[in-house]
Amino acid sequence: MPGGIQEINRNTKKVAMVAYEMLAHKIHWNGRSAVKIYGWHDVIMQGPIIAFNLLRGDGSYTGYAEVGDLSSYPTIFFWCSIFEVEKMANLFGIDLRTGCFCNSGACQKYLDLTNDQLLQIFEVLSHHFTEDVNRR
Repeated sequence: MPGGIQEINRNTKKVAMVAYEMLAHKIHWNGRSAVKIYGWHDVIMQGPIIAFNLLRGDGSYTGYAEVGDLSSYPTIFFWCSIFEVEKMANLFGIDLRTGCFCNSGACQKYLDLTNDQLLQIFEVLSHHFTEDVNRR
């Protein structure tokens, strides 16, 4: 029977492979990589998901924290999300899931975070989201 979940599976894997190839080869005018990809090993085993950060020409990460009040965030928080990228993707109808704390183990491994750094981030986020809910 044509179609169905198998067809969706094949198509999403194809899209992920093309996206990976495009992201992996993006560079800035100065030759530095524009994308850091985490844990891309096998689309068959991991599904059609690419975990990545976008980098500026100087090698720094593009992120959420630039757009708001940075005073309440620990230094390590700057890589955490990609607000600027999310806005641009929305303009082109691309859906992104940003952040990495639904899989904190992988986040900790690939970003070389200590347990203390991870706990510090959780504390800041917990406080931030509690305040946000209370404002509604």
